[in-house]
Amino acid sequence: MFRLIWTPSVRTRDYLHRYMPSNRLLAAIRTRRELKWGMPAMLVALPYLLIARISSGAAADGGPGWLHLIVLWACWNALKFIIMGPASVVLLLRVRLREASIRRHQRHDSRVEASLREPALAIRLNRPRQQMP
Repeated sequence: MFRLIWTPSVRTRDYLHRYMPSNRLLAAIRTRRELKWGMPAMLVALPYLLIARISSGAAADGGPGWLHLIVLWACWNALKFIIMGPASVVLLLRVRLREASIRRHQRHDSRVEASLREPALAIRLNRPRQQMP
């Protein structure tokens, strides 16, 4: 029974993730190169909120009941974009800290490697003898 519920939900999620523009945009923002666009992407929530307001007003004024589905869809997408702003800042900070840590370790490793190449005790075997006056 669990499998009968799980399989359609996974397929629905895959379909929505693959073909819905809002999900594709959010997936693009989650990449390393595009994390900087998370805060401006919050502005995309404004048209969704406007759609939700217009649809809920129309449904309240005696419009068809399916407008409530549009309200739900628009609110859900607006919420996704509103949450993505702060989440992208957190993800960007985490990525930059990780990159700084990697650079720091690489610099340390290169210093250690350079010091290992230098002899610990430099002895010159063929030194010229000092002449006595």
